Amino acid sequence: MRVDIEKLAAGPIERIRQRLDAVSRAAVYAVPDDRVGDAVMAAIVVRDNASLDPGEFTVFFGEQLDVSPKAWPCFVRSAADLPTTATNKILERTLVEQEATAGESSLWRRESRSTTYESPHRRCLPMSSDDQLPPQLTELGYYALSRHPVTPAELAAEAVHADRIGLGTAFVSERFNVKDAAALSGALAAVSTRLGIATAATNHNTRHPIVTANMGATLAELSGGRFALGLGRGIAPLWQVLGLPNVTGAQLAEITDIVRRLWRGETVIGHDGAIGSYPVLHLGVALDSPPPVLLVTMSPRTLQLAGRIADAVVLHTFLSAEATASAVSTVREAAERAGRDPASVRIWSVVATVGDDLDELDQLRRLYGRLATYLQGYPEILMRANGWRSDDLERVRASTAFTSARGAIDATANAVELAELAAVIPREWVSDCATGSPNACAAAVDRQFELGVDSVIMHGATPTELVPVLEAYRAIRSTRRALPANPGSVVLPDSSGVVR
Repeated sequence: MRVDIEKLAAGPIERIRQRLDAVSRAAVYAVPDDRVGDAVMAAIVVRDNASLDPGEFTVFFGEQLDVSPKAWPCFVRSAADLPTTATNKILERTLVEQEATAGESSLWRRESRSTTYESPHRRCLPMSSDDQLPPQLTELGYYALSRHPVTPAELAAEAVHADRIGLGTAFVSERFNVKDAAALSGALAAVSTRLGIATAATNHNTRHPIVTANMGATLAELSGGRFALGLGRGIAPLWQVLGLPNVTGAQLAEITDIVRRLWRGETVIGHDGAIGSYPVLHLGVALDSPPPVLLVTMSPRTLQLAGRIADAVVLHTFLSAEATASAVSTVREAAERAGRDPASVRIWSVVATVGDDLDELDQLRRLYGRLATYLQGYPEILMRANGWRSDDLERVRASTAFTSARGAIDATANAVELAELAAVIPREWVSDCATGSPNACAAAVDRQFELGVDSVIMHGATPTELVPVLEAYRAIRSTRRALPANPGSVVLPDSSGVVR
């Protein structure tokens, strides 16, 4: 069956059902849905000596951390019996023909993006109390909606699942199509209870300073202090096309100072500086807990700036281990020169995470296609940060994926082009990524901490895809420094330097 753009097999969902002792027989099948193509439907028979209501079914699926929210049945038909053949095999075609109807059975329904099953007579609340969830791994994060094509409607289910499995932070990148950072961050705050949230990044040159400050203040209050405002330089060619000025380090320093002053309740009069001229800037509120400001960068100068002024730093995907360690040193040393505690700046590395449970084409797209897309946008910075050879880049640029590019390569390249990229991109350019089995991915993530970072973003994988990686990571996780859910903050260690 196909739900939105995702192919789902009935077998794994039926096997999940086998964990439910109250059910003796079940079938999972697709029924038509005008919005998403197919809707998942389950038909079940409850054992004679057992009972099961929609609330209990809701709790059951809420406990299954290895099932995607998209795979939760939208309709559940609870029947005394199911149509069968002479050999007692369930007649799924008969069930499919009956579509989403109850017949003489009970029909439970789950609304789109909800985790609650309802019958016509009652509403059943989901299992969601934090004491029933696994411990939160605040040092780990993921990028929301990191796949192509972007489907914003998937955001809520992703976030609910991320909360359930214990991920620390959802990061939001911004594209000028259907990925507005403010809207997505607000949705994340609304549907999650403990998940940290950060833009990584948005760009101040697309908003008036008051709008940027208002965005940060609103999200800080909406999330209960879980939001961090992540700013970056963006892509210079894009600003040229849009007729916007390039973002400079002086502007980043200035906008950081301005929003912090506004969040403290100050009135800024007669500002004339790198970000522009403004007669009066006043937000009208003073926040008790202003959001931290993080900078997203991989350039040495901006890393130094981050060490001087930022609460946190997000590095870039596809940095080698050596480049990551160098970036960490740059930030820490700049912080110390500025008279700050180097440990007060939280540093996130970003690791492309591509498990071998994906089909081969998807693996190529998420690893080599994603790297090629970055080389389309800002090759010089990425090459310089890693010390990669320019003649290798020229060979990559000569590939069909580049010469026949129809947009972002990770979104448009075909199988032949992706295979060519995999052959021409040097192996060492992706050797520090998290690839292979869940154990191998978890080990690659764990190695990042040896480079001096505080936290790691697993980029390119959804929370559902990260479940086995998190399980493997928990098995090898060493004692770590305590970190809050807010991705822009740190908790300074006690005298022993660790959390017991």
